[in-house]
Amino acid sequence: PLPPPVTVERAITLIDVSSRAPEATIRLMAVALDADLADRLLGLPCVMTDDGNRVPPPRVGSLQVLLVAPSTLARQLGVGARLSDAHFAETAAAQRVLAWLRQIGAVIDDVDNRQVLRRLAAAGAAGNTLAGPLTDEQLRALRDAFEQLAPVDRTALGRDVGRAVTIDAYSYDARGQTVHTHARPVD
Repeated sequence: PLPPPVTVERAITLIDVSSRAPEATIRLMAVALDADLADRLLGLPCVMTDDGNRVPPPRVGSLQVLLVAPSTLARQLGVGARLSDAHFAETAAAQRVLAWLRQIGAVIDDVDNRQVLRRLAAAGAAGNTLAGPLTDEQLRALRDAFEQLAPVDRTALGRDVGRAVTIDAYSYDARGQTVHTHARPVD
């Protein structure tokens, strides 16, 4: 007798095998999407980045985002990874996967800093904060990005971006001594 057929649900457990060619992983992702298994893909490292890593699709509100083109601000803040060229192939599978990644808000198509700031604001609104305090260079890059915005956008995004980042700060103890700490600008 023949062994039981391998279902798509069982096959996607192989999606994070690092030796699998990116094109094969993308084809398997497309099959999983067509089988209504998108929720299962969300937790799997199935998206290839241009540095050869495999990452789970970032969700809206996360501090990570996939980039179609390089973004200086995203790179400086450590929040973006450029998609592997395999995701841009002229195949039905690659186009299906890329469309899904866009649909779930995992991808920024435009290198415009507004998109990075919007992603950072969404992360802050979701309660996510970058791991460490911003360096002076990162803080200047963030300031420069805000200066490019219209005043209404600065107001709309500023509070939530202030929830997503921390900066070096200080306070005073009961004896009046300086205490170095980190704080979110929104606090």
